[in-house]
Amino acid sequence: MPHEGMLFHSHEESYNFYNSFGLTHGFAVRKYSTYKSRKDEVIVRRTFVCNREGFKKKQEADNKDNIKRRRETKCGCKASMEIILNKLGTWEIKKFNDIHSNDLLKSPNKKKIKITQQVL
Repeated sequence: MPHEGMLFHSHEESYNFYNSFGLTHGFAVRKYSTYKSRKDEVIVRRTFVCNREGFKKKQEADNKDNIKRRRETKCGCKASMEIILNKLGTWEIKKFNDIHSNDLLKSPNKKKIKITQQVL
């Protein structure tokens, strides 16, 4: 279970950890934001979120007949994990929110979870 203060050697390691956690708990993870230092452009903070975070953007199309209809998957879920690069050079969980506003997949359906960004 992720918790604030947990340490990782790299932001990729923390992403893989949160992806594995999501898979076992019935949700997929996506990379949400990256912050770099102004001085040397090094990544200093990353945020990972449930893939159902946010809401679909409304698209204005010239010809609405040609719009490909897709099922809405986003529902404003607030589950997330924010990591920071601390002074020791390790990645630390700064914020962790495990409250989902969506239903999580149960065990038999977990194989339906779309793993984003990379395959574990």
